[in-house]
Amino acid sequence: ESSWETKKPVLTNRLTTIQETDAAAYAVIIYHPGIPLSTDVPGEYQRATWTSLLVRIPSLLDRVGFLQEENLAIFMYNILDNGGREFLGAASFTIEEKGQPAAVEYIDEIEFEDLIDDHDSDRRLIKRVSIASGSWDVVVVPI
Repeated sequence: ESSWETKKPVLTNRLTTIQETDAAAYAVIIYHPGIPLSTDVPGEYQRATWTSLLVRIPSLLDRVGFLQEENLAIFMYNILDNGGREFLGAASFTIEEKGQPAAVEYIDEIEFEDLIDDHDSDRRLIKRVSIASGSWDVVVVPI
């Protein structure tokens, strides 16, 4: 509804889909109101152009790490309206043979502050990524 009212893409907080077999496999939904067509009344959108996209975080991590060339771990956190961080997912990627897909192992949920405390600032990368109406903090650490 917010996407429709603002005419801007909206990102949900994490959720678990009802068909998901792994309770720790979170997802988010991006709602997009579409784009105005030349036949639309100025400033109005057709409801038919409104769309949603489910992003399953483990699947996203699989794609990110498919041809990773270094041993590393990636942690993803959603930035909440109150400034807090909500764990979305994490995985480690281990190269067993150069040129082959990395071995992926999903990592249990960890609080952002605990992750930061566990890794020195010169041994981690934190990048804030804007996505729709929200932001994610992505933390990369060598393994």
